[in-house]
Amino acid sequence: MLIFDRKFGADFLASVPPEPGVYRLFDEAGTLLYVGKAGNLRRRLAQYRMAGRRKKERKRRALVKAAARISWEVCASALDAALTEIRLIQALRPPRNVTSAFSFLYPFVGIRAEGDETYFCFTTSPAAFSAFELHGAFRSREVTREAFFSLMRLLHFVGHPVPRHRRRRFGNVRHS
Repeated sequence: MLIFDRKFGADFLASVPPEPGVYRLFDEAGTLLYVGKAGNLRRRLAQYRMAGRRKKERKRRALVKAAARISWEVCASALDAALTEIRLIQALRPPRNVTSAFSFLYPFVGIRAEGDETYFCFTTSPAAFSAFELHGAFRSREVTREAFFSLMRLLHFVGHPVPRHRRRRFGNVRHS
């Protein structure tokens, strides 16, 4: 008999609706372990039931071993399920969820135009840059940082500074 069936009963999956939604796994003490989303709750929880010994299924197997109870909430669509999952993870920070739990660490890229000047920012504190039009949050800080600073290097070639001795000819323009 499968561990899943021993813990939750062989007929557990029959009670789960084949609808989009969010599911939660709790331990013996009632502590939330994990929050997940699914386009089809029954199919997704069946994956936990059939978690094999392969490396990629290690996380599912460990969750089944640690869990004592599973609850679910049906959502109107897969998008609603995804949004609900993110809100729950950010609010409750279950120990087995990492994705979206630490959104305050995710970087934003901002741009602000002020007269002839354009300003850019790279930040993990969007509240500190309210004057900027922010884009993000991006999941990979390293990739975003590399892209941002590569863009900054490229922009040095776009707005060619006009040497001081030629500014009189072009008016008082600082960039060509």
